[in-house]
Amino acid sequence: MDALGIRPRASHIGSIIISTIEPEQFHECFISWMLSEHTLTEGQLVAIDGKTIRGSYNREDRTSTIHMISAYASSNKLVLGQLKT
Repeated sequence: MDALGIRPRASHIGSIIISTIEPEQFHECFISWMLSEHTLTEGQLVAIDGKTIRGSYNREDRTSTIHMISAYASSNKLVLGQLKT
């Protein structure tokens, strides 16, 4: 609860936490972590997967469907990144 006794909605808690992260410190920590993961896996397999989100086509705007691409480090069981195209 905040000073007024108001509890933030669960959907906002993540954004509240993320907003406290310093981007440069996060970047340094993330790069360091990824380098250590690369050393542990000795550069082993990274799986690439793509999916099309059902029902994502917008007929009013005539925008394309949403496609998601993910990179997954199999031996670490870790998603390295995702991209919406």
